[in-house]
Amino acid sequence: MNPPRWEHFPHDADIGIRGIGNKLNEAFEQAALAMTAAVTDLQWVKASEVVTITCQAPDNEDVYVYFDNDTQGAAPLNARTLTTIMLPA
Repeated sequence: MNPPRWEHFPHDADIGIRGIGNKLNEAFEQAALAMTAAVTDLQWVKASEVVTITCQAPDNEDVYVYFDNDTQGAAPLNARTLTTIMLPA
């Protein structure tokens, strides 16, 4: 198993992000970190509160699009960055 990680890549929009993990929740965690790293230095980010965001999608391929839309709405408006993602089994 490889350690979870994230990366940025060129994209026609602003910036492409990719979360990579051994499990779906790890990949989402890494994607959230990649989103945060696109706008701030991660060394200044620490987990300080729990925010629950619920999203549903028809399948695992679409759930990231829903997740991305929901987290972008929640994090900036409330001055929060997302660092831990928990998904149901």
